[in-house]
Amino acid sequence: MLENTVRRVGAGRSGVAAKDGTVIAGNHALQAMEDLDIPIREIHTDGSEWIVVVRDDLDSATDPKAVELAIADNRVNEVNYRPDINKIIEASQQQPLDTLYTSEEIQELIQNAADTSVAESQKGDGNGESSSSKPKNYLDLTPRAKLGEVWQCGAQKIICGDALDLKVWEKLFQENKCNLCVTSPPYAKQRSYDKESGFEPVAHNQYKQWFEPIQSHLDQFLTSDGSYFLNLKANIENHQRTLYDKELLLAHVHEWGWLFRDEFAWVHNGTPARVWYTFKNQWEPIYHFTKVERIKIRPDAVAMFSENVPAGGGPAVSQIQGSGDGLGVGVESTDGMAYPGNVLNIGKNQDAWGFPAAFPCKLPAFFIKGYSDPSDIVFDPFCGSGTTLVAAQQEERRGLAIEISPKALEVTLLRLEELAGTKAYKIC
Repeated sequence: MLENTVRRVGAGRSGVAAKDGTVIAGNHALQAMEDLDIPIREIHTDGSEWIVVVRDDLDSATDPKAVELAIADNRVNEVNYRPDINKIIEASQQQPLDTLYTSEEIQELIQNAADTSVAESQKGDGNGESSSSKPKNYLDLTPRAKLGEVWQCGAQKIICGDALDLKVWEKLFQENKCNLCVTSPPYAKQRSYDKESGFEPVAHNQYKQWFEPIQSHLDQFLTSDGSYFLNLKANIENHQRTLYDKELLLAHVHEWGWLFRDEFAWVHNGTPARVWYTFKNQWEPIYHFTKVERIKIRPDAVAMFSENVPAGGGPAVSQIQGSGDGLGVGVESTDGMAYPGNVLNIGKNQDAWGFPAAFPCKLPAFFIKGYSDPSDIVFDPFCGSGTTLVAAQQEERRGLAIEISPKALEVTLLRLEELAGTKAYKIC
């Protein structure tokens, strides 16, 4: 609702953030603006003045969009209002909230929270155990794992630690190597992450230096015929794309010795829209790196039906040079299975488990099926909400991952427990 309104009439209500960057009001609006690639302007104040955003393009007397914006402002807040009862109760115990709630209302909130807790504990899975519910925000979770611990669920192992630290990799991998790496590292200065984990977003001009140990460690723990897929998209600043992702790409090839095999386009579903001085971003690149020319690849595992396969040939000969978009002059086509291209129309994640910017399972699943075999090891040094491990479990691969945030790691454990039908446990 918010995104559709912004597409039609532009941005309205402003947000509020603390000086450390934590959003106090407008978290959902921030997510919408990031999804729409709308630049964000910061106005600093000490609270002694009221900041009014003046829309110079709207006239309330003549422009119906002004009325639409006023209605949308009320309606979006009405639909979006879901109070965090526990946070309100905790705040009321630390400071008076008598200008916002009566004492009776606070007591009613406390009773409602207690009733909800009892109801959740009584929900069973048929085996006498309480069932886990999907979190609205992963930062509200109470994590089981602590820094340095390795946990396992199904065929998947994950360590809580810093991917920059080689000792973390050694503890996780032991004597193993991964056949495939699929990862999406934290984007430079684009999103906020779990502050309790100690991770701070990396500046654009420091990103290559920060990432260098990651690729170095991966060089040691990737099999000689393995593939490494990196998802990274630069943001817009001052009405132009930043270039830190391109600088990282060039460093992989020219400084660190990786072969740049291809660039996949992960296409997002959605309606295109005019956003300020650019159009809505609907795709992200995924860079494919290897160390050698001859690699493990399983194209038949990702073959798809096509009406344009050369007659008499299979998927392996479906690429024939010719003019235009056809198969070439005099080449007959027929129905059959063909190898896919490097444009992946997969869409966005529809079930992020309270974690921001999670990619859909179908994305890592494509690379897992196309570049590894069952029982191979799939690895993600920036596990996030665990999508790569979930896809590995679904595709009968063993998975290894690193995650610095215990709360994000808890999301991964919850997802794997639901998928594998078994409880996660600490290895060491």
